[in-house]
Amino acid sequence: MPNLREVLNSLEGRIAILPHRHADIDALVSAFLIYNRIENSEIIVFQDMNFSAKSLASKFNIPYTEFSDSILEGFDGFVVVDTSTKEMLRILEGFENKVRLLIDHHEESPSKISSEYYFIDREAIATVEIIYRELKEELTPVEKKLVAVAMLSDSFRFKRLTRRATKLFYEILESTGEEYEELLKLAFPNKPVEEKIATINSIASLNYVVVGDWVVSYTTTKNSNGEIAGILASFCDVAIVFKKREEGLGASLRCNEFFDYPLNNIAKELASSFGGAGGGHKKASGIIIPNADERIVGKVVEKLVEILDRISKS
Repeated sequence: MPNLREVLNSLEGRIAILPHRHADIDALVSAFLIYNRIENSEIIVFQDMNFSAKSLASKFNIPYTEFSDSILEGFDGFVVVDTSTKEMLRILEGFENKVRLLIDHHEESPSKISSEYYFIDREAIATVEIIYRELKEELTPVEKKLVAVAMLSDSFRFKRLTRRATKLFYEILESTGEEYEELLKLAFPNKPVEEKIATINSIASLNYVVVGDWVVSYTTTKNSNGEIAGILASFCDVAIVFKKREEGLGASLRCNEFFDYPLNNIAKELASSFGGAGGGHKKASGIIIPNADERIVGKVVEKLVEILDRISKS
């Protein structure tokens, strides 16, 4: 199989680079690194980016275009980054035969996007790690800095970490002279007062249930449900945080280091019980239930408890 540089050199025509819906920092930076290496390319963002990604894009002048109907018709090929799941990129329906390259670090999904070339590493803590290993000799100091920021962000301050990623991150710090504290501020930017209050309110309305030896917490939010779930998982075993989205009811699942069962498998079973889709990582996953809202939160939590109870007794 050709290396990433050879694949990029082979791409012809006008190329759209597609991060997953509600793109986060890892998705944005991954797209930006590829964008900088394809002359006739454009980053297309679907269903808005999260606050942290928007903040980073503004600080580093990362160009992107919001998705609109028929926009993809003007492209000759697509590069997909930070997802390999059709549910995370529904705008590809009808265009999947044009996907030339896919780069991702998430667990495999049954609804895998078809691509001519794949660069997938499920042990990587972020998609940028894959790109860095392939292209590090040609990355600029600023791009390396962004890689470090994305690794920090996607691992939630290195809650997920490998020896390889540790070495890579230290390598970037040494080569760029960047300070950890400054990278941390970029990965987790200061949020507006109203968002801070909304987060506090979400935690204040927290509920929990005990399943065997596990404490499972749940709540709803209008903010970043993944970030809040990560906070909750620091003092309970499993956390699920719900958020109403345009396409339905979404939820992020997180767990602590003592919970040994893959959340991505739990997310798949949980979502499929309600006609949705789920997946992600062993310690951080998500679900989306189409055409649903907060009124079914109770039923989803009941199903999650049922799954966890079965696992605890197995």
